[in-house]
Amino acid sequence: MTSSCSRESNDVIPDVYINIRIPIGDPVLFNLAPSTSITLTSNTPIDWGGSSAGFAGNGIIIYYDPFSSYTSGGFSAFDSTCPYCYEANGLSKTVSSDGDGFALCPECGTNYALPSGGAPLSGGPGRYQLKNYHAESNGYILHVWNRK
Repeated sequence: MTSSCSRESNDVIPDVYINIRIPIGDPVLFNLAPSTSITLTSNTPIDWGGSSAGFAGNGIIIYYDPFSSYTSGGFSAFDSTCPYCYEANGLSKTVSSDGDGFALCPECGTNYALPSGGAPLSGGPGRYQLKNYHAESNGYILHVWNRK
């Protein structure tokens, strides 16, 4: 039995429409090597296909690790909004990805491990993982979307 106050690990950040398709050869993805990440924002020079750049426009982190059990085709995608700051204070704070598999919230100090599905590491106050989006590649196109 679950209590009415409990939340799933992925529903702290509200859903927004996400439907992005990026050709694998797009220059935006050139620096995305195994075990690295990039952050897509509304300023990223790609065709967003009419979709948003994550909750409150904070961006979407794309992580690439072809050997991870958390990825589909090697890719995973996370909203760049800190779930702790949003839940605790209603703040829409953007975490910054270091490019090497971690994302840090400058407001609360929570560090998130991208190879572990965006799970918070010990040391910060965060309890929930970063909001995950679906990410899949067919070898030609990287498709990122959510259930909304």
